[in-house]
This record gives sequence, structure tokens and C-alpha cells, in this order.
Amino acid sequence: MSRQEHFAWSVARRCKTICTAVGLVRSTGIDFVQQVVDAFPTDAEGPASERAWRQRAYLLIQAFHGRLPAHQEDAALRACFGRGSVAALHEALVTHPDAAAPQAAAELVKVAAGVPILDVTYTAQVDFTSGIQRVVRSLAQHLPEVVPGALLVRWDDRSRGFVPLVAEEVATVRSPPPRPIPSPVPDASVAARAWRALARAADWPRWRIERTIRRHRRRAEERRLCQPTVFLWREPLVLPELIGGTLHLEAVRLVTEATPVRTTLVFYDALPVRRAELFAAHTHSVYLRTLSLLRHVEAVSCISHAVRKNLESLLDVLPDRWPPPRIAVHHLGADFGTCGSTGSVAGERPIVLCVGTIEPRKNQRRILRAMVKAQAAGADFLGLFVGNAGWLDGPFRQEFAAAVAGGHRLALQECVADDELHALYAQAAFTVYCSLDEGLGLPIIESVRRGRPCLTSDRGSMREVADITGGCLLVDPENTAAIAAAIGRLVSDPRLLGRLTREAAAATWPSWREYTRELLDFARGAAAGIAAPRAA
Repeated sequence: MSRQEHFAWSVARRCKTICTAVGLVRSTGIDFVQQVVDAFPTDAEGPASERAWRQRAYLLIQAFHGRLPAHQEDAALRACFGRGSVAALHEALVTHPDAAAPQAAAELVKVAAGVPILDVTYTAQVDFTSGIQRVVRSLAQHLPEVVPGALLVRWDDRSRGFVPLVAEEVATVRSPPPRPIPSPVPDASVAARAWRALARAADWPRWRIERTIRRHRRRAEERRLCQPTVFLWREPLVLPELIGGTLHLEAVRLVTEATPVRTTLVFYDALPVRRAELFAAHTHSVYLRTLSLLRHVEAVSCISHAVRKNLESLLDVLPDRWPPPRIAVHHLGADFGTCGSTGSVAGERPIVLCVGTIEPRKNQRRILRAMVKAQAAGADFLGLFVGNAGWLDGPFRQEFAAAVAGGHRLALQECVADDELHALYAQAAFTVYCSLDEGLGLPIIESVRRGRPCLTSDRGSMREVADITGGCLLVDPENTAAIAAAIGRLVSDPRLLGRLTREAAAATWPSWREYTRELLDFARGAAAGIAAPRAA
């Protein structure tokens, strides 16, 4: 089969998939172009005309090139159509350089009607389990039992499409392999080889460097395989992550504007807007990119009522958005089984556990100082911090090392797997989670669901969770002395600790399976969400 014949065969397959999904008469080539033009007519200039051409470009580029349109590619097709109608439009598609690219042989994957699709692009590339990734991994684990056939996809810049995850990627998203602790000593042999290669290349003439670069590019192109991409048309698309890539963001916007896909954004918090000083500059950029999708998505799922209030305030000042998206609250799940044995075994020093990424927003420096103050006042316990390194964790580490050197009973664990974290909750007497601000405060729920009281902040979503579950002691997170006094009370007052432990053991909270079902039902338009906080 010649390249031209193979291209025509690939186009025919993709046209068949699109015709079936959109409801067009099965056709290919110029007949398919004519059908698309007729199906999305435009008789005037303005927004209606622009939308029609976005829809036409969305279908035609996928049919002929196996990818999503690039920025302003709909305008280029519109210009071709103006010069010669359907024939010129077809000619532009088949003579475009991408018609000879490897991706032009790709297959379009059609998902069964109504089956949800989850975009897990970032989580598919990382191996940690903190914050948003913990939510995404829990969704991926329970997706098959809640909605059989639901699909996990990732955005691929190279093929410019949403690619279904293969079995190995799905397994990694659901349960990533343990992250190795990096060695502080670099591999000298690798560094030496790299240095020798650079030293040799430094003496090469310009023509040899350019030839080497061309050869490596050619080999990379030869190794590149076309990626099957998902054809999105009417399916519920769930976005449970922040979106940082420019092409990825453009693709989501295109899908929301050019198709009847029902897109649902999981909204975790408005903290990078409300508390910008607590986040790195690159976090602001990624967050604001994702926030721009509020102008396009159909529905938004908030993880707490506090977050919903913040979102509604944002929508009040967001331009060009009418009608507003449907909004609901779905509290994140927790699956920690039944309550284990009491952590403070007779004769052993009780463990006070603090779980969270080490960064200024989580407030570990004040918690550390409070633990030191409580121990100096006579409280006998082991203060255990569990969390991966985050933004500006250096000052905490310096204070922690100084406190340990001063004889205080403290420990720090990083790269902790889920089963290890469960065991640490079981061993703890209580936990401390006095964050400065949160979208929800998942470690509070995890602690209470494990039967462990939690000392937490008296503000926002953390108070909301504590009011629902019970088993919590509230404190001002910016008052170090108050945190220290509360830790001392819980360590020295068995009656208070016992009462909070019984409240925690009796607390109820939705499981991750229930959260997955609620979110997907909402994304499919079958549920209106939660109208009020759950009672404990």
C-alpha cells in the first residue's frame, strides 16, 4: 500500500468514526467535507459564524490529520473555503504537511455514549500522592466499579490529542511505585561521561554539530509512533487536575466551545487568589490558566461549602460568562476502614502526628515551635512530621534540625506510602493539622476516620469539616502559644482525649467510592449535588 493509499484508508476510518458519533451519513473525502459544511451552516458574521467554523475545523482536522486543530487553524480553513468553497477546503486538507505526518495514520477512539472521561494528564506523569494527586488516584481506583467502561486519558502535545492510558499507565495512576530516596552523592561515572562528551563536541566544526542534531532529530521522528486519540463529542469530560500546558489548555477550551461535551471542573480552592503570598510564582500561573476555564465549562464541583462561597465571589467579577456554570458541593472521600487500637499504649510515649506537604501554607513552622514549647512545659510525646518537600521548606528544616539538636523529641518522615501512612495514623494518639487555609483539609478527615482526634484550625473549610465529623479541637493557627497549650491539654488530659476519640470513632463520612459516584452523576447531569453540609 502506497503512502497516499494508506492516508486515504486512514481518513476513511476516521470519517466513519466521526459520522457515527455526530450523526452524519457515512462518507469520506470531499463528500465528508461537504457534509460537515452543511451540518454547521453559517450565513452571517459574528460569534455564531466563529463557532460554526470552530466546529468544522474540529471535525475536519481530526478526520484528515488525526489530531485536534491548532490555534487559529479554523481561520485558515475559513480563508480556503472563501477562495474556492468545498473543493478548495478539501484540497487544503489533503495537501497540508500534516497529511504526510505519522499522526495522519492514527486511529480515532470513540467512547460509548454517556461514558465519563477523566483527564489525568499530570498524575499520569508523577509518582507522588499528595493533594490533588491523592484525589485523582482515588477516583481512578474506584472508577471501574462505579462506571464500567469509563476512560482515563492524558493530553499528548506530540500527537495533539487526548490519548487513552494503556494498562501500565492506568496501574501507575491508581497505585504509583514507591519513590526511591535520592542519593546525596551523584554518580561520578555518569558525570564523567557527560563531561567527556561535551569536551569532544566543543572542538567540532559548525557543520558537524548541525549534522549531528539533524541525525538525532531524524531518528527521533522515525521512532515516533502515531497515537490513537479519543474523539470527544457528547461524553461527560471531568477535569480533576490543574492544567498548566498551553496546548493542553487550548484543547480543553476548544472541546468546550466546539462540541456538546459536558465538561465538569473539580474546584479545590481559590487560595492562590486569596492568599497569593503562600504560593510560588509558577503555581499562580498554572492556577490562573485553570481558572480561565470557568468561562467555558458547564459544571463545577467544589470540595467544600467554603470553597463554593469563594468560587461564587470569583464568578461575580469574571467577565463574559453567562449563564454561570452549574455548581455543586461534593466532599472528598475517605477510606481508612474502622478505628484501630488506641495509639498511646501504656508505658509508651504518645505520638503526635502532623501530615502534610512541608510548605508555608501548612504552617509546620508554628506547629514545630508549639511542639517544642509544649515539651519544654513538660508534655511528654514524640512529634512526628510526615510530608514531602514543598515550596520554601528550607526554613522549617533548619528549625527542625536545631530543635532535634536541642534534645526535643521530634521526627520527620518523607516519601511515605499509603499503607505506611495508615499505620502511622493507627499508632498516633492524635494529629495536628493547623493549616493557614485549605480547600477542605483531607488529613483531618483521614485522622477522624481512623479514630484519631485532630487539633485543627478554627477557620474556613477546616471548621466546616470539624463541625460535621466531631472529634476535633479548634485553635487559632496563627497563635503558637494557643497551639502549644492545646497540644499540652490533649497529651495530659485523658478525659478530653478520650471524649474526642469516641467522637472520632463515631464520625461518618462518604467513602471514595461514594464521592466518585456523586461526582460522575453530577458530571452526567443526573444529580444536583449537595445542598447542605452532612450531619455527623
